[in-house]
Formats: sequence, structure tokens, C-alpha cells
Amino acid sequence: MKYIHQLALSYLVYPGATHTRFEHALGTMELAGRAFDAIARNSPDESRAVFGDEHSQRRWRAVIRAAALLHDVGHAPFSHAGDRLFTDTIKNHEQMTVVIILDDTIASILAGHGTYRLDPAEVAFVATGLGTPTSQAALVAKEVITGDLGVDRMDYLWRDSQMCGVSYGKYDLPRMVETLMLAKAPEGDPTLAVEHGGRYAAEGLLTARYFMFSQVYFHDIRVAYDEHLLRFLQSHLPGGCYPEDARSYLQWDDVRAMMLLRDHQDDRNAQAILARQHYRRAYEFTPGELGLRLTLVEDLAASLEQKFGDQVFLTDSRKSTRSLAQGQVLVVDHETDKVDDILELSGTLDGFKPIWLARVFSDERIRTDVRNVVKTTWPSPGGPPRSLHYDSDVVSSRGLCDRCSGQGVKPRRSYSGSKAPFPGRRLGTSAERASFLALPSWPVFAGARWRAPGVAGCWRCRSGSWRRRLRSSVLGGAKARRGSANHPCGIQAS
Repeated sequence: MKYIHQLALSYLVYPGATHTRFEHALGTMELAGRAFDAIARNSPDESRAVFGDEHSQRRWRAVIRAAALLHDVGHAPFSHAGDRLFTDTIKNHEQMTVVIILDDTIASILAGHGTYRLDPAEVAFVATGLGTPTSQAALVAKEVITGDLGVDRMDYLWRDSQMCGVSYGKYDLPRMVETLMLAKAPEGDPTLAVEHGGRYAAEGLLTARYFMFSQVYFHDIRVAYDEHLLRFLQSHLPGGCYPEDARSYLQWDDVRAMMLLRDHQDDRNAQAILARQHYRRAYEFTPGELGLRLTLVEDLAASLEQKFGDQVFLTDSRKSTRSLAQGQVLVVDHETDKVDDILELSGTLDGFKPIWLARVFSDERIRTDVRNVVKTTWPSPGGPPRSLHYDSDVVSSRGLCDRCSGQGVKPRRSYSGSKAPFPGRRLGTSAERASFLALPSWPVFAGARWRAPGVAGCWRCRSGSWRRRLRSSVLGGAKARRGSANHPCGIQAS
């Protein structure tokens, strides 16, 4: 881990981002010990019920610290830039972490040294959440490392922010750690929570994660370098992936990957990294342009590759930055013994939307041509690319009030009939309704604003109340009924 950069090639964008996974692992281990001590101090009864007596608690503290130290040991060279280079058997770095921990080298140290003789399988589960938990204590210990309030997240946000020279990832870390405790989740099981006094520190943690992903981790140049590195390694690694054997895999680090790059300097992707001749962003889709058009993005990527070859690529960066389901981050008020979800208390967090950035990168020499092709194929901010899926005979113009129509405003397109996504179908289950409402650009579909028949309102001046009434219909209100092919969910509202 000493030779694997925490933020891959981000040091080409942020010169100070040269820290490694080893430094992060040490910081996470230190925070894990502090967090466990705070939990035992702030909720002694719950800690005894979960972790046992004092001797047992000391053993679990050692398990959590060992898991924190080893939780990233399975990362590939340049960290997440190599996440797509694993095999079908070992699909990600978490699974490789389990393999490495259970290998004789580390397993013998955990089981044969120290005061408590730790179980390697138990440590692997706490570190990654993969496998079968041996007890309720293992489930809670896992949350200390990998949960929404886990020490892994606490350390990398602060560390990455500090090393990159930005302030997006900074929050009240000491307060966050000192107010951790255990509480009962809505299901009745004990889970990690925060005291009411640490509510704003927890809110700052979740907010910091949102901004770090949007401003640093998904920075367009960093994403371009990751894609160049991925394509280079796919071409030059045996079989296009890293080995499955743990000891062979551990021979790969950033140094060896850079040597491979220098040995193939004639490769276009190697030149992009070594000579800083990376592809430039030619086009970036807005959330409103994306909507539900996942297949259209893939079709566009194939179309561009067919026209421009390897001089262009499309990246898709997404992250759900907060828990959409209730009961994930709990806040406990000792005076009233009330347990609330932080989303119910915070108006800020409830307003965050999942981050979704689709970008087209190309060689600088054809950048203008690529941008023009994208704009021609995918008009912005209007409808979908007609050359890919939709036919003009299903396009109708509507959605403006009389005042806006008289001002010469171009009506917004809407789509109906069999060409509409999910024609004549209603989102019946709670999961389907939740996924519908959680879209980044709700309620935009295929570049059009879907409207149920009989719902008044103007998309330009927002007169009327069709948005509110449509939302209540989607949620299964009394006015929702089946039978409309004009709405993608088959919903009508009177």
C-alpha cells in the first residue's frame, strides 16, 4: 500500500495529492480505536449488550483496528482507476482484500500473534462486509469501518481534502468521533448512531462527501486520466486483467504500472499520461439531458466510436451521495430518548440529488467536430436523438399556457403511445416509486416533461399545480388510476 496512490493520477491535477493507501490505512486504524472508545463511553449498556464484558470489548477493539488497517489491502495500482481490471471470479478490490487477508501470510499473523489471536475470517468481514457475520457484534463492528458514519469515510475525506489543497472535504472530525454511540435501528437491531450534539458534525461529513465527489473525485481531467490508464492496462495486461492469485497480484503497484507505461511510450494512452496529452472534454451532459436515457448514452458512445475510432471515449460517473432510505444515519437525543433519522432533521441533506456526470472526451484536434456531432445527434436541452430511437410521428407540441404561447415560446416536446418508455404501465411497488422520484432530473423523461392528461400547468412560467399533483399521483394517491398511455407509468390525474 506504500506504493499505491490514494487518488490515482489526481496528482497531475492537484500536485499535492501524492499520498498513498498506507497513510490512509494508518489514519483509519487510529480513528477506529478512538471511535470504539467513544461508543463504549457514550453508550455503555448497549456496548456491553453487543460486545460483551470488558475483556471481550478489548478483543473487539483489536479486531476493529486490524480490520481498519487491512481494509484497503486489496486495491489495484492507482486505486479505483483499476477497479474494472479484475476477473469474473474476483470482481472488485473488496473481494481481493478478503483473499489477501485469508492468505496464509496475513492469516497466520492474525491468528498466531498478539494477545487475542484474532479470527482472520472475522477481520475480513469487518473490513469489507463480505462473507457471513459470526455475531451481532461483527455487524456493528463493520459499521464502524464501512458505514455511513464509518472511520474509513472520515479519514479519506479529511486527508484527500488536505492533500489536494481544497476545503470541500473538511468537517468537525473530533466532534464527529467523540459523539458516536450505539442505538436501536427502526428494525430493532443495534446500529451506529450519533448523539444530538454531533448532529451537525455528521451533517458536515455527509455534505463533505457530496462536494468531494462532485469537485475532486469526478474532476473531468482526473476522470480522463483514469480512462486512459484503464484502456492502456486492458491492452497490455495478460488477459486484460490482474491475476487472481493473491501473491502474484501483490506484485503489482504504481511503480510497476508506470514502468509498463514507459516501456510502451508509443501507445496513445501511455502518451496521454506521460506527456500530459490527455483527451479534452468535448461535451458534458446535464442531469436534465440524461433522464432515463441509459441505452441512448450507450448508443451514442458506440456511434462516436464508430465515427472517430479510439480518438474519443465517453465516461459515466455516478454516485449516490447520501442514503435514500430512512434509518441509515440516526441521531439520538438523550434528554427525550428520541431517535431520528438525520434526513428528517436536515433540510440541506434532503435536497441533495445523486451525482450523475456523463462526458465525452476526444483528441484536441477533433474536439470541435465531436462536439458538433453530439449536439446534432443529441440536441440540448430539447428532445432525444431522433437518429437513435424516437420517430417524429410520436412528437406532439403542448405544455404552454395561452400567455406563453402568445410570446412565441417554442413548445416542449412530449412523447406518447408505444414509443414512450414504460407505455401504459404504472409504478406499482414502493421500490419502483422510490427509484422514479429519486431520478436526478425528476420528472424529466427523454428530454420531455411527461404530463398526465387533464393536469393543468405551463412548463415555462410554472403556472398551475401539475407538478405537485403529478407527484401525488406517482406516490399512489387517491386520484391515480391506471389507463394512460401518454404517461410512462400509466397514471392519470384529474
